[in-house]
Amino acid sequence: GLFLFKNRTRCRETFFRVAGSLDSMVMGEPQILGQVKNAYRLALQARSTGVVLNRLLHKTFSTAKIIRTETAVGRNPVSISHAAVDLAKNEFNDLSRCRVLLIGAGEMGTLAAHKIAQYQPQAFFIANRTHAKAQALAVSLNGKAVSWHELLLTTQKVDLIVASTVSNNYIL
Repeated sequence: GLFLFKNRTRCRETFFRVAGSLDSMVMGEPQILGQVKNAYRLALQARSTGVVLNRLLHKTFSTAKIIRTETAVGRNPVSISHAAVDLAKNEFNDLSRCRVLLIGAGEMGTLAAHKIAQYQPQAFFIANRTHAKAQALAVSLNGKAVSWHELLLTTQKVDLIVASTVSNNYIL
């Protein structure tokens, strides 16, 4: 997202909190720091950074490392995907009896898929806009790929839907 700050201290603190995963839906999740590092790497490659941004991000990375190593935040890292699957496990008690539909085979969806597969659900359907990506993930996890056109029909056959997509529009 785009942040506009009048105050440099507030800007710095926000970067530190976000990259250190203190300001996240799941405190301690490591994906945000990786995304910030990747965005910075791309900005460097595009030669679109300056002295202020470089200093800010280097200090952000060192602060995030301190947060993760010197506090309990990074001790048991968990992603939002893992948290969603754990919540479903608590709700259903036994995911091996469930029919599960995963929507999205990107980075977060793949993390959720691997976590779901650990419970060996009764049926495991995977849908993605790119069907080949859904197929590859489904094959690796003993699931069944579902085409985007079959998505609504498949929702009627499952007990649990886990969605992890990047979309500006509604999926279901």
